[in-house]
Amino acid sequence: MTPDKQTLNKARLLKRIAELYLYENRTQTDMAATLGVSRTTIGRYLGELRDAWQKSALMDFDEARKRELAKIEQLETEYWASWKQSLGGEEREANTSLADSEDCEQRRERQAAGNPRYLQGVQWCIDKRCEILGINAAKKVESGVQVTFSELVKGVYADHRAG
Repeated sequence: MTPDKQTLNKARLLKRIAELYLYENRTQTDMAATLGVSRTTIGRYLGELRDAWQKSALMDFDEARKRELAKIEQLETEYWASWKQSLGGEEREANTSLADSEDCEQRRERQAAGNPRYLQGVQWCIDKRCEILGINAAKKVESGVQVTFSELVKGVYADHRAG
């Protein structure tokens, strides 16, 4: 058999093993009998399939993470642009009285306060990015219940004997 035929036959066999495993929930022994190969071959090919599925899932996860990080990056860029635009200043009228006279002078002041909602959006983006990348500090959760390992084992053993 030529290498191309072997590869094609192996690909077909892997596909059929995957179908039997995933959709028909067949045992390795049953698959071996159905396909006319040894149970060892089925086990080896199932291992290859699991490795391929795991790599595929990791790649899918990495791609999804990249897409979400790109969306957050775009959103953060828009928040920063909006923040800078909000710093452009608003004009408002202010009455200022002069100390020497009772005359009031009208003047226009420029306010450079900026809209804090945009900074909240930036902070949200930073928090989400840290969460996705897994760089947030672990949070300590206290249950209030303290049980030693031996007490836990005794409880499980007692439940087992009672049941």
